[in-house]
Amino acid sequence: MDNCVIGFINGQFILVNYYDGQLCFTTDGMNWTTKKPISSSYFYDIAYGNGKYVVVGYQSYIAVLTNDFKVESYKWIKDTIDDCWKSIILGNGKFAVVGDRYGRTSSSADGINWTPVKQESGIGVTYGNGKYVSVGNGSISVSADGEYWKRATIQNGSSYNWTSVTYKNGKFIVVGHEYVSYNNYMGYTIISADGENWKMLEQLKDESGKVVTANLNGVCAMP
Repeated sequence: MDNCVIGFINGQFILVNYYDGQLCFTTDGMNWTTKKPISSSYFYDIAYGNGKYVVVGYQSYIAVLTNDFKVESYKWIKDTIDDCWKSIILGNGKFAVVGDRYGRTSSSADGINWTPVKQESGIGVTYGNGKYVSVGNGSISVSADGEYWKRATIQNGSSYNWTSVTYKNGKFIVVGHEYVSYNNYMGYTIISADGENWKMLEQLKDESGKVVTANLNGVCAMP
């Protein structure tokens, strides 16, 4: 199985096939149990909370699964202008999901009833310090409730493509890149304590001190 979403959620590793929603899960990483596919839609991310798994993907489809991975709900979220939901997070009892095409986000307490609102970025989203933070192409947005968003202040980083965000040890960390030329990118990292005011870190370098030329697409924090 290739092109999969994988994460450690609710005490187990969960894998969702991007193409057909085929589910696999394991507690030890060695012995996997397979469940039947959710649907033929494409899926990008999965989160767990309030006793439910919520899977998001292409054309604004959202699937809600029970603890034993039975499909409780599978629906298209209307009024989202054919968005692609790229990332989902649970924070303070509420799911927040972001999409990449038209800067849309939705929030929901149960994973079934969603309220679409408009904001400015939407490739990755995380939650920490009582706030949701969403990142996208050239912008970072912050929200206290997952519904109403405002644009954050970035020092010298508004032209970069911010692709992923995480929260650990009292700080939000975002990675991204700047396009230089064909197949040539410069990787960047930016940090914030409050999600609203961001400081650019020194450009990423390898062990020899050479600047890393890479298309940075993901960041995670170890437990």
